[in-house]
Formats: sequence, structure tokens, C-alpha cells
Amino acid sequence: MTFHTLGLRHELLKAIEQCGYKTPTDVQKKVIPALLRGRDLFATAQTGSGKTASYLLPLLHLLSKTPHTEGFSHPRMLILTPTRELTLQVGASLEQYGCYLHVNFQLLYGGVKIDPQVRRLREGAEVIVATPGRLLDIIALKKINLAFIEYFVIDEADGMFDMGFHNDVYRIVDRLPASRQTLLFSATLMGKVKMLSQKVLRKPLQFEINRAGEIPKTVTHSVCRIDDEKKSEFLAYWIGSKNWHRVLVFVKTKKRADEVASYLNDAGLSTLAIHGEHKAGARKRTLQAFRDGSIRVLVGTDIAARGLDIDHLDYVINYEMPSVNEDYV
Repeated sequence: MTFHTLGLRHELLKAIEQCGYKTPTDVQKKVIPALLRGRDLFATAQTGSGKTASYLLPLLHLLSKTPHTEGFSHPRMLILTPTRELTLQVGASLEQYGCYLHVNFQLLYGGVKIDPQVRRLREGAEVIVATPGRLLDIIALKKINLAFIEYFVIDEADGMFDMGFHNDVYRIVDRLPASRQTLLFSATLMGKVKMLSQKVLRKPLQFEINRAGEIPKTVTHSVCRIDDEKKSEFLAYWIGSKNWHRVLVFVKTKKRADEVASYLNDAGLSTLAIHGEHKAGARKRTLQAFRDGSIRVLVGTDIAARGLDIDHLDYVINYEMPSVNEDYV
């Protein structure tokens, strides 16, 4: 199977080629045809599996088949994500894949002033990518109308519930039209996520691309048993002695993230921390510094770093084991 045999518009195929994609990934082979047929679906897939392209490409194809009529400015596609970082990543993908379709989209997330986002919404946007909290803020201001949404994506549903967005998601769903196509991505279909799927999906297809907690075959694991008070010292020694670069370290709390980052910097390893207390602009700059190699180590809380898609990431260290098994993967 190739992207050409999937039936996507030539503008999308041109963008795909420009991105350097050769053949569809497993999730893309299953999700793209299903969405092009208009089906609702639930899928499990890991970050880096091509998940974002699997839903953006077919939905952009469908969106472009019936373009906006002149003067119509209400959004037609809504993508919910749990974090600012994932919102920005989906926005970057929209820009890449939709570059020849001239898709008008808007990103809505907290940690920045709301007024500029509201002003840009007045100009019209076919696609909205949003975190639940900021979207509800704008709904409360009566600055957005979700009554014309045709395509609805919930990305990392389990993550939203872990972060306490359960009620927010339901409040948003209640404002959407009943007639729409819906896609739900989650690491697992259990508990609250299962209840959500029963409410928002209609006769869905279900694709288990990666079983919950499944470890990628390309990952090599090592376990080091270290006393808690010696962890930072050992971490600095381990990274320095092996001359590792582009190292992502997971911790459980914001305080621990700052402490570990400070220790590593004092040990001569250029390090930054990323967590929820940092403003959106600072978090964006931190991620860019890590991506372009300006720093060697990024220390993040599980929640702040959820969904990060970083190319050529060779080393991931769980300084503390995550509370949820799926977050380890």
C-alpha cells in the first residue's frame, strides 16, 4: 500500500512527498481508509507512530471536498488535545499537510493572553485545535460557534482524563451537532474513556494498533537500582560518562524537575526543565532548544511532556517510575 493508493487529493500527496514520507505506517494504513469512508473510530497508537497524519490527511481531504462558502466563518473541524505542546504539534502538522490546500486553522490553548486568539477567530477558521480549558473560556465569551462542526477528534483521551478534563470534555461534546464524524485516540479503552466512547462514537471501527502498555521492539531497557538521595549524582555521572546528548528525563513533580535540572546544570550538563508552571512561550523555547541541540538534557513532568513528538530521541530516563503504566512507553 502507498499513499497514492489511499485516494488522497494530489495537494495532500504533494505535501506528503515534501515531508519525506515514503509509505504509510500501520496506523495510517488502517485509519485513513476508514475515515475516508466516513466511519467513526477508536484507535490506540503510540506517539511517533504517524497517528497525527492518520487523521489529519483524510479529514483535510474530506474538508476540501466541500469548501467554505463565501462569508461562512464557523469552524467545521475540532481537534481536542490535553496539552499546549500537543496543540502546537498538531498545528505544525496542519501547516505541513495543508500547505497546498490553504487551510485556515486556529490554535487555542492556555498560558497566553486570550484576546489575540479571539481576534484571530473573528477572521474565520475552518479547523480549531484546542485544549479543553481554553476552548471553554472562549465559549463562555460567546466568541465561537461549534454548531457547524462536521469532524471531531479527541486526541489522547486518557491523557485528558488523567489531567482532570473529564467534565470539560463532556461540556464541549454537548455543544456539538449530533451529525458529525468522530475519532477518538487513547492508550486504553477502559473506565471513563470507554464511557466517553459510548457517548460520542456511532457504530465505530476499533483499531488496536498498539496494545495498552506494549513496548516497542526498537526500545532497549536498562534498570539501575539507586538510593533516592544518590539518583541525581548517578544521573549526572551516567549521562556525562557515556557522552549522551538529547536525553529526556521524566520525573513526577514540578519541584523535582527543577531540582534535577539544577543539579545537572551544576554538573556541567546543559539542562532545562519543562512543567506546567512555565508560560507557553517559555515552554516553546525550551522544546526548541532541546530539538535543535542547544541543550543536552530536558527534564519534564509526565503531564508536561505527554504527547511530545521529538525526532531522533535516543535516550529516555524515568527518574521516577510513572503512576500510569502506559506513560512509561
